[in-house]
Amino acid sequence: MAGIGWLIAFKKKRTAMSGTHITDQQVRLYMSKRKHHTQEVAAAKAGMSSRTARRIERDSRLPSQRPRHEWRTRPDPFAEVWNGEVLPLLRNVPRLKVVTLLGKLQEVHPGQFPDSMRRTLERRVSQWRALEGPGKEIFFPQEHLPGFCRNKAVCYAGGPRENDLIDEANPESGPGEGVQAI
Repeated sequence: MAGIGWLIAFKKKRTAMSGTHITDQQVRLYMSKRKHHTQEVAAAKAGMSSRTARRIERDSRLPSQRPRHEWRTRPDPFAEVWNGEVLPLLRNVPRLKVVTLLGKLQEVHPGQFPDSMRRTLERRVSQWRALEGPGKEIFFPQEHLPGFCRNKAVCYAGGPRENDLIDEANPESGPGEGVQAI
């Protein structure tokens, strides 16, 4: 048992990271190791903290079987100013940076919106842009291959010519391998 102490300390240093979600595979591994080992050792072997192991023992459902947490835990700090101040600015200038918006709000409402709320505003603006913002510009790059012309009337000033060989214009063709222009 004395040899396992370093393993627990090593695993805790390496994997006990707050905010890291555990997987179904880790829970299954923990449950199988728990049959023969202590809670701390089984948790270390499964790559989780002993606190997470205690939580698993209270609720043995797999992480994929638990309901998702999608509700707000705090009131929205921008709820009062969103419709009246932020949305009109975004509708006038959709590409407005969040830092600029936050600066404007800090000017108008001193002390109400600290710099630490920037990420919250970024999420809110990102959600607005995805649902109601302007569409993204679509770009289709054109590829021009040497020796290949789709519209022969444009390629030749005199119009399309029959039986033309475009051998010298195509660097990928070998000697005597002409591409016939039709």
